[in-house]
Amino acid sequence: MSNIDPEYNIEQIQNLYQGNNIVHNTVNTDNFTTESSFVNKIWKYYIPAINKIFLVLYLILILIVDLYIIIKNPNLTFFWAIMLFVFSIYYLGCFLVENRGLKKKLEYAHVGNLDYIILILIIFRNIIFLLNFIPGIQLIGILIFFPLLILICIINYLENKKR
Repeated sequence: MSNIDPEYNIEQIQNLYQGNNIVHNTVNTDNFTTESSFVNKIWKYYIPAINKIFLVLYLILILIVDLYIIIKNPNLTFFWAIMLFVFSIYYLGCFLVENRGLKKKLEYAHVGNLDYIILILIIFRNIIFLLNFIPGIQLIGILIFFPLLILICIINYLENKKR
């Protein structure tokens, strides 16, 4: 007739009804883990996997394709140096931060809409970095960036001259 758990004694039940929420009950913790059972798959699996795939593509382009081009035509060493510089920015600023730091912090966090947006932005960012390692694309980037940089300098100069 009684729905009372036999592990509780009368004193513990009276404490519950009197507002003293002191119930000493042993719980078997063998089946529990210290970490949450919820896993944010975006930060634990998807983002690190995407970054590793693009890292392998970058290394293939830099160390095989582009290095072969440099050996055949040493005049393009400047462009290879740019590629190495951009690769170091990607590796230190993106790959290590996301795959070691942010992964550990966010792998048990709640998945929100922002995580999906970040995933899409990371894919686009990695594609843009990939384009840097294709030699012809660098020339297009320099042709776009250099005039833009000069335009920003001229605007800044004119704004400071007005003051």
